[in-house]
Amino acid sequence: MPVHQERRRTDTGGILCDNDVLRLRVVSTPATLAMIIEARNANGAWTSLASTVPLAQGMPAPALRCHVAEPLLEEGEVTGVRLSGTVEHTPVTLSVRLNPDSNWCQVQLGADSASSALSSTWYLAPEFGQPDICWPAPAVDPLEAPAAFYQAGAHFIAMLPPFDDVSPRRDTLQCSGAEEMMALMFRHDLEGDQAEVMPGRCQLTYALCADARALHCRGFQEIVRAQGTHDALLYMTPALGDDAQGDRPPLPAAPDTSGWVPFMTEGTPAQITAFVRHALTGVENAQWYLLDDALCWLDRLCFQQRIYETPGGLPFGSFSHGPSWEVAALWLPEVLLQAFRATGIAEYAYRAIAALAALPSHQYRPALGQLYEQYGDLYIHLDALAVFSLTGAEATQVAMLPNGLMLTVNAAQAGDPVRLVIDGSEDGYTLVINGECYGYLPITLLREGILVN
Repeated sequence: MPVHQERRRTDTGGILCDNDVLRLRVVSTPATLAMIIEARNANGAWTSLASTVPLAQGMPAPALRCHVAEPLLEEGEVTGVRLSGTVEHTPVTLSVRLNPDSNWCQVQLGADSASSALSSTWYLAPEFGQPDICWPAPAVDPLEAPAAFYQAGAHFIAMLPPFDDVSPRRDTLQCSGAEEMMALMFRHDLEGDQAEVMPGRCQLTYALCADARALHCRGFQEIVRAQGTHDALLYMTPALGDDAQGDRPPLPAAPDTSGWVPFMTEGTPAQITAFVRHALTGVENAQWYLLDDALCWLDRLCFQQRIYETPGGLPFGSFSHGPSWEVAALWLPEVLLQAFRATGIAEYAYRAIAALAALPSHQYRPALGQLYEQYGDLYIHLDALAVFSLTGAEATQVAMLPNGLMLTVNAAQAGDPVRLVIDGSEDGYTLVINGECYGYLPITLLREGILVN
């Protein structure tokens, strides 16, 4: 659906631009032009979520002062709005571009300066009151913060840093405020040699998510879904390791989660992992009513996974450090693959491989051995048309046949056989692998795995 632009004279001389999910509104205040992001509430009416200036009365004037607003065009369609102005006499532009049919928008702040730091702040609508969920807390180390998140009732707004593997950056996401004002701030700093090579125009880009129709206390799942599309996850392959068996510390008994609310009242990571594993086992036994809660709490854990590189931070694919995560981290590769098998959502498989690869070597090999029995070297989920590798084996060509599959398989090391595991909803499939016809094989055999030379 194209983004629509509407210009009309209002009491404040506003410009409107919307995609039927979000609306950008530019209004004139005594000190500056302001951009307001709005979304539809449960009754379908537009409601304000955040603004580039404080929406409450009596707040200090913002440092960003804009005096020119213009629509952004893409292939003849209006997709957003750009404000131009100054911050302490430095020329700046603030561009917000809406994604079609999405509650995400891309934000870019540009300054004509060699400054090594930029910051962007969105002030939340004062009628929200105090938030039900505010993540991260102001005291949280920025290296531990995958996103800034705020939710009050059925409204939420969040910030997500872009994935930039070319030039490492230190991105700080903060949520701060008092009774009069709540704000999300995204700051971009470059240090040392990086600051010295900054071009004349400094750019800060990030994604902003806003929605007034979120399920109560579950808006963070929108962030997890967006993070799960990171390209670095899609091409993650664990290093080769011995198929060694080993013992993992056991998970606690699955707890009663009826009184839990994400980020507010919840169990330890190990308790959450135990609940998700228990619920997904129930789903495998046709207890589908457990799936929604299982994915909610699995996404809560995924919210802590590092899926972007941060200088000085935790390894890619790992979860938060500390004793409370040590047991959960050992079980999460298995639980994530269990969720992938139950839902066909490929993101969970990619996250599982990244979580496995992030384990220390003395924990990685036993974990790989335990997963290898069920998933082999190469696992194919035909219903989801998704493929992942545990050991570096590759499926370079995959084509569906009327009643089966044709593929080319390469081992991680030339000459080694590949244990191929295939899952699907049919009773069996006809396979053609590396030009050789294997005939019709029952799904029970394919789930156990076959050796391919």
